[in-house]
Amino acid sequence: MFNSELLDYIVCPITRKPLIYDEINDYLISKDISVAYPVTNGIPNLITSESIKISKVEVIK
Repeated sequence: MFNSELLDYIVCPITRKPLIYDEINDYLISKDISVAYPVTNGIPNLITSESIKISKVEVIK
């Protein structure tokens, strides 16, 4: 399980802005650029080449 307290320290590697944790899908989301970074076994993968582009509709408001 991802430790949501880490959101105080982790930022998007592209925009350098805060991320939002999507508990249901286990992703960290950058709303500004509509990109999701997977969280595997509680560890966020912030490698940009492994991120997933998502539509604005899917982004948490």
